[in-house]
Amino acid sequence: RSIPDSAGIRNNLGIALAAQGRGGDAIAAFRAAVAAEPGSADAHRNLGSALADAGQVDEALTQLRQAIALAPRDFAARYDLGVILLQAGQHAPAIDALEAALLLDPRSVDGLNNLGIALASAGRLDEAIGTFRRALAIAPQSADTRRNLAMAEQLTRRR
Repeated sequence: RSIPDSAGIRNNLGIALAAQGRGGDAIAAFRAAVAAEPGSADAHRNLGSALADAGQVDEALTQLRQAIALAPRDFAARYDLGVILLQAGQHAPAIDALEAALLLDPRSVDGLNNLGIALASAGRLDEAIGTFRRALAIAPQSADTRRNLAMAEQLTRRR
């Protein structure tokens, strides 16, 4: 028997393959999901994330922007877009994407932490410190956020 040409099945297969570390196979499954259902924001988002993991940043950004166009209230797509832009050194667009994600989930510690990193990278240290403090108010145990706050405060003292 052949597998039905279902975007959902292919998307789930891609997720399973990605979890197994089979990135190339995951990308192929996500591409098949997008081909089966071009209007699937989940398939575009997952393809974008898999492409980013494979170092295909430009195509990853295209897929994530398509996911956002299809589902403007998708926190994960906006967050992933922001993180990938941050990793690519595109600080201003990363800040915009992460701020948009945080409008959808203002208590996302990961979102706040990455926004703080983007702000600090853009030289906006006071805003970064405030953002890290907001994250710590939500999750005081976050070692990454504590470390990032300490580094931002140290940079501020050096100015």
